[in-house]
Amino acid sequence: MIPPFKMCPSWIEITSIVQIQDQISRKFQVTMQLCLLMFCMVYVFPLLAANAVPVTVIQPQQEPLTEHLPLTGTFTSKRNAALSPRVSGLVTHVDVDAGSRIKRGDVLIEMDATLAKIDMDRAAAAVSEARAALDEAERLAEEGRRLLKQRNIPESTALSREADVRLKQAALTRLQADYRQRVEVFERHKIIAPFNGVVSRKLTEDGEWVDTGTAVLNLVSTEELRLDVQVPQEYYPLLDENTLVRVYLDAFPDEVFQAHINTKVPVNTASVRTFLVRVLLDNHDHNIIPGMSARAVFTIAHQNDVVTLPRDAIMKKATGQTYVWIAEAKDDKTIARQLRVKTGKTLANQVVIESGLPIDSIVILKGNETLNDGQAINIIDTSISNKD
Repeated sequence: MIPPFKMCPSWIEITSIVQIQDQISRKFQVTMQLCLLMFCMVYVFPLLAANAVPVTVIQPQQEPLTEHLPLTGTFTSKRNAALSPRVSGLVTHVDVDAGSRIKRGDVLIEMDATLAKIDMDRAAAAVSEARAALDEAERLAEEGRRLLKQRNIPESTALSREADVRLKQAALTRLQADYRQRVEVFERHKIIAPFNGVVSRKLTEDGEWVDTGTAVLNLVSTEELRLDVQVPQEYYPLLDENTLVRVYLDAFPDEVFQAHINTKVPVNTASVRTFLVRVLLDNHDHNIIPGMSARAVFTIAHQNDVVTLPRDAIMKKATGQTYVWIAEAKDDKTIARQLRVKTGKTLANQVVIESGLPIDSIVILKGNETLNDGQAINIIDTSISNKD
């Protein structure tokens, strides 16, 4: 058996191990320092010697502009009616309530029509009486024509009978018109749904007296909804029925609704300089209701070609002047040169350049924050298109 003290390393052995570890650490540090020095000699020192700033550049392209214009709107119903009775009277029965879905022609409210029914029956009896009198007059006139041929009655008697037929016919026509009027008055004691929709408000109950013109129900159509959007006035000539429109609703975040422009109202709202555009989309499932908000994205294709650059390439002075940095070759080196430009619309991350930038320019995209005019630069990355 080995004594325990033999199993422990001696002080000399421990000292040797520590010295070896220190030597390895020093060698690692020296190696790292040499690598860093070589990197600086190869990559950093040449740039510092030439005062060259590393930059990323792009080459702009001229192409047709497609603009996506997002705007917020509200759904409204194409038909929204406050229904009222056509005659004054007592409400006897309300057949619907708020939220009831109805069809055109359904009876919504009935009013007391007892007196109107009596008048209608009286008019019907008068029509029957006049028709019987007309029949009798026609019989006598026919008999008179036959007897006149046989010269058994005077001619004046036959003519009198013919005149009596015309009088009876006029009386019947008058009474028939009176009967139709009584029928119409009777029917007006019912409020009929003029179109398919949903009752949004019920404003009366059984037993109430209502006058002509008093709103008793609000009826809203949910089949033909339109999205009303206020559009900036400068887009008026750019929108038409062929403009592609996509609609997004918070209630259906995973769905995109295809829509089209139904009409644009050629009246400018002076306070905000906008005009109204109404967008239609399919709502056959009745999932969309009036009052919902939605985001409409209009895809506008501009006919003229434009030049665009990313926002990062556009610089702005305190005076408001906008400029870009471009790369130019000079004396076997590449330098930065400041170029003043006129900008237009900003579309997402792209800015339209209206003037001042030649199409063959090499524009500095990154590394342009602290450049000076004529400063040497080193291009480390190049994009052919500003959309890459």
